[in-house]
Amino acid sequence: MEHNKGSKVYATAIPMRVSPMLQYVQLEHLNFRLEKYQREYQTAKPFKHLVLDDLLLPEKTAVLHNAFPQETWLGWKDIDHAHQRRKMSCDNSALIPEPICQLIYELNSGPFLLWLGKVAGIENLLPDPYLEGGGLHLTLPGGWLTPHTDFHKGQNSFLYRRLNLLVYLNRDWLPSNQGALELWNKEGDTVEREVLPELGRCVIFQTDDQSIHGFSKPVQERPRCSVAMYYYTAEETNTFSGDANTYWHLKPDSSRSVIDRGRSHVQGALLWLAKGISGLSWRVAKAAQQIHR
Repeated sequence: MEHNKGSKVYATAIPMRVSPMLQYVQLEHLNFRLEKYQREYQTAKPFKHLVLDDLLLPEKTAVLHNAFPQETWLGWKDIDHAHQRRKMSCDNSALIPEPICQLIYELNSGPFLLWLGKVAGIENLLPDPYLEGGGLHLTLPGGWLTPHTDFHKGQNSFLYRRLNLLVYLNRDWLPSNQGALELWNKEGDTVEREVLPELGRCVIFQTDDQSIHGFSKPVQERPRCSVAMYYYTAEETNTFSGDANTYWHLKPDSSRSVIDRGRSHVQGALLWLAKGISGLSWRVAKAAQQIHR
């Protein structure tokens, strides 16, 4: 979920080998249930989100599962660090296997964006053809993702990140495999919802400085596979929603060394100081704009 400045490999666009027809997303069904999903999204706690088990055509989930690359695939980039252990990603659409590339095309298509914008109440949603921070994610057994809030402003664009969409491709995932997506309260001290990353399950949620998420319980026995999509708008939000940084919340049960934990605490304190300054700067700029008008 974190993007790595300076080490990014960009594809120019989603390859032309994909079909313009929707082969995996059952959009007609989603449109039929639009009002239900709008209500669920807008009233969800601890922040706006929606869990779907019917995004994909049921008969197509196995195709996507079987196409997801194994650990030995040469297209992976190792993005392991102190807050996301044993994690690999691929954001290069020229390398992503065709069935999943087609799914990404569909999730970035105009008809799907219109549906997604209606669910979230956000007009003029834009996709990210470069998959900055997104694409394919693989976390190996023993890996975790420290709860965090995501970057709001892309480092390679003038757009503002508004929504995350995750599609899980894990067959027969059990609670004992852990790695459930955790949605935390805004104070970052309580998990209010856990979502198992089961095959075909999709989670959509707003991304701002309050939407703390991750999976602090290490994955067990098997890899955790997902497709991550992020959506933007050209206009800023009406309230402060974050900046270009990812803000990590230290795992309370960390087994790391005292030195590592100390470094993480210092890093966290500096990041939260930066966030406070960024928020103050945003409010001052907004006030200046109002005066100028």
